[in-house]
Amino acid sequence: MTPALPRISRRPAAFTLVELLVVIAIIGILVALLLPAVNAAREAARRAQCLNHLKQISLGLHTYHSAFDILPAGGLFLGNAQVDRFDPWREAISGNPGKGTSWMFAMLPYIEEQALFDRWDYSVNVLQNRVLAESDISIYYCPSRRNGVRPEDERSMFRRFVRGGNDYGGNAGQLNLFWDDGDDNQRPLCPKLYNGQLHREGIVWGSGLSNQQFGVFALNAAVRIKDIKDGTSKTLLVGELQRYHTEECRYFSNDGWAPAGVNVLFNLQWGVINDAGAPPHGNFEGPGSDHPGGAQFAMCDGSVRFVSENVDSRTLKRLGTYELGEVISTEY
Repeated sequence: MTPALPRISRRPAAFTLVELLVVIAIIGILVALLLPAVNAAREAARRAQCLNHLKQISLGLHTYHSAFDILPAGGLFLGNAQVDRFDPWREAISGNPGKGTSWMFAMLPYIEEQALFDRWDYSVNVLQNRVLAESDISIYYCPSRRNGVRPEDERSMFRRFVRGGNDYGGNAGQLNLFWDDGDDNQRPLCPKLYNGQLHREGIVWGSGLSNQQFGVFALNAAVRIKDIKDGTSKTLLVGELQRYHTEECRYFSNDGWAPAGVNVLFNLQWGVINDAGAPPHGNFEGPGSDHPGGAQFAMCDGSVRFVSENVDSRTLKRLGTYELGEVISTEY
């Protein structure tokens, strides 16, 4: 008689609680290690796309120059100036037809927006062209910041538009070109600004300062490439704009590509990028971006590049002028 074999109990294989916790911990560590690399890769892609937007804008401006032998004016203004003060946003809602428009509007046919440009009614102002002016143009946005007007941006938008924002501006030079209309003597304008009725930033052109300190964009004036004596590769053309939000109406950025003004221009009075200091040094009218460490620019020769926020302020100011004959010897 064959002896009976002992019965072996076969329990299904499974993780113990300790083993499961170890696996979860390892997965958590791997995710924590990978997330920064994934986010960095995404930002690198967005930054490259932003650089491509600047390249397209630069090419559009050069095509405009080829057509007219001159760059577009920074903005058009028809009304009377008060002590060299211009208010393009007021003009954009006034009875002056076809005025108060920006260089970004003028170049629409050269960035494949001919249909939008052709539909514009030049017999009325910007506000009366709202359906067109409130259009989102993809290359006017930096993807690291946004792809359209966000709720927090609406207070800064021309007439509180919900579309038609912009993240790039033209180089207006190293002067303080923008009048802070919300100072103590002008405080009543602030509530009107919050309602989207008025623009607080009149542009100051002149005030006894040398025109040679201007950049390549000016109100009712334009520049030829041959006028750029400092070198086209060493003169800023277009760059990213600071979008600075604060409760004080005189210290937040304005937004919108259609009307002229500080919303489509930057100056380099402070010689800084990404200045988020407390007012009045909160530089809402200067260049800035949502990229870590600096901002991106197109130069007058058509090249595009990233400029560190640690750049020497004197070098940055020199990049902002075009006919002073300044030598830029440092790397930026």
